[in-house]
Amino acid sequence: MNIERAFYQPNKCAKRYWFSVQTSLKNNVSLSGNGMKRLLGPEELKLWLFDRRTPFNVVVAARLAGGLEIAALQQTILRLQSSHPLLSARIEGHGRPRLLTTPAQPIPLESAVRQDDDHWRRVLEQELNRRLPVAEGPLLRITLLHGADASDLILCACHAATDALGVFTLLRDLLTLLAGAEITPRTPMPAFEELIPAEAFSSTEGATLRDQWWRRQTSERLAAIDWDDLAGRLPVVGETRVLADELDPETTTALMTRCRAEQTTMHGALTASVLLAWADEAAEVACAHSVSLRQRLEPPFGDEDGLCLSRVLTRHWIAPDTDFWALAREVRSQVSAAIQRGEPFDRTLETIRVLAPGGRLETGPEAVATMTNPGLIALEPPQGRLSLRSAISAGTVMVDGPVISTATVAGRLTWLWTAPAHWSRVAESALLSRQAIERLRRAVAKP
Repeated sequence: MNIERAFYQPNKCAKRYWFSVQTSLKNNVSLSGNGMKRLLGPEELKLWLFDRRTPFNVVVAARLAGGLEIAALQQTILRLQSSHPLLSARIEGHGRPRLLTTPAQPIPLESAVRQDDDHWRRVLEQELNRRLPVAEGPLLRITLLHGADASDLILCACHAATDALGVFTLLRDLLTLLAGAEITPRTPMPAFEELIPAEAFSSTEGATLRDQWWRRQTSERLAAIDWDDLAGRLPVVGETRVLADELDPETTTALMTRCRAEQTTMHGALTASVLLAWADEAAEVACAHSVSLRQRLEPPFGDEDGLCLSRVLTRHWIAPDTDFWALAREVRSQVSAAIQRGEPFDRTLETIRVLAPGGRLETGPEAVATMTNPGLIALEPPQGRLSLRSAISAGTVMVDGPVISTATVAGRLTWLWTAPAHWSRVAESALLSRQAIERLRRAVAKP
């Protein structure tokens, strides 16, 4: 499975019906109509525990050319909420944690006059570190930075409830409604772990362990777990800091063309640029990669809003004279091999094991960096006075090191270097980010 993919098309009605019926049979939850009442899956539960320790959000920022009226946006947000059951849900934390539809609380809309071209980044950073009312709902907050000729929309969601692609879906639907078009009403989704085919795990024990999770969910032992105590024993990572950069459309197109010629992916090239920025001396380094599982499930998760994410780990020997494109191809090869042998699905089993009695939650694998790149995001630009300039996503950092988030939207690659404030090399973040971007530009320009 290529880690880069085009944006997903909405699931067909038949598949949505399949989700509602099959999930009700599997773990005795209700997903009927537009209501939502189901237990958290393993990954959702883990991220919810992190959120009880430190705000754990996923944020998408869209930069728009043209002005946007607050009143029109408020009415559009109401229509968006009525079409997405997740936006009327909260996470009930008593006993067995679950997603629960409640009488709809309106999605908060905050607004401010747009100050400058960097204002969106500062608000995105604030939103990554600002708690959402997860227990009361809603699980989304929107900020508008409005100006006469430019506007920025920042969508902040609870990461336990959805991932970046899910928030991009919300953004796309919001822009569609603003353009005066209609959107397809969504159906509540099950935990993605339920939809992993048994043969996707690297061993036959994987599906058995996964199924045991749901049986344990209904046991008295799980219901009696002190979630606050478990969350309190998690390490405190601290606030997330954000640096931003971008490639203009011409350079972005040149990078795509060069990647095809070098038989690698954008993700491989982006990872190579980051790893080589560390290469003061020869060393073996590990790199973590976020991987979407949306198209690997049965049936596919598609573009629904929800959490459907895992990761793989690659290892590389790098030195100052390491060839850029050879490293990019090595990254692509290792990520593809890890996916083929089922590593992203096996990572979900690790989560199940650490949530068992006696397990210990960790913030993630030791790596010099984590790369997250959803690839080409197809957001239809709204018609009329508004046009989409760029969009990018980032999550609160829960590892002791940088997370580099990239996305290509409207022909422009946007780059976010995020890191916890107490990271030992946080003072070098600006330099490392610039070095990585410059290596990327030089690799594209070099014959």
